[in-house]
Amino acid sequence: MRKTKLYFKEEKTTDTFQLINVETGEVVDTRTVTKSRIRSWGQDGDFCMVFPPLISTILDLSKTEVIILLYLGISAPPNTNMASITKVQYDEMGSLLKYAEGTMRNAVMTMKKKNVLIARGSGQYIINPYLLWRGNKELRQKAISALLLESNNGMQKRLLKKK
Repeated sequence: MRKTKLYFKEEKTTDTFQLINVETGEVVDTRTVTKSRIRSWGQDGDFCMVFPPLISTILDLSKTEVIILLYLGISAPPNTNMASITKVQYDEMGSLLKYAEGTMRNAVMTMKKKNVLIARGSGQYIINPYLLWRGNKELRQKAISALLLESNNGMQKRLLKKK
């Protein structure tokens, strides 16, 4: 496994919207929306982007889980989204991200339960391509289709067992 030095940059933008009464022209309400995203890249130019407020809100992921997801995304080979999480990987993540191994294992298990990581064997996962992808759009679409087909086949098998 190659050592990857990660760089993170959080970018925030703020937009203000006014709700106007069309009959009177009066400003009824003003709302400010702050958008945030984290860009992550490795020292060799690898790049991925994720929108943590969206993922955090929808899947209820912690900041630690989002950072580990970014790390796994930048470490995954392009166009595969495969993440290998071994003892060596935990040690590397721990020294780089300053998390204890137990914290990282809990984060991985939480992300597995929430289908952010899809198990593929002992310590092997696919990062859900709906949430994060490194590579071209066509291969992402193929990966999503393959996961949907696999999911449908699994559902059919479970239904047949119940009969």
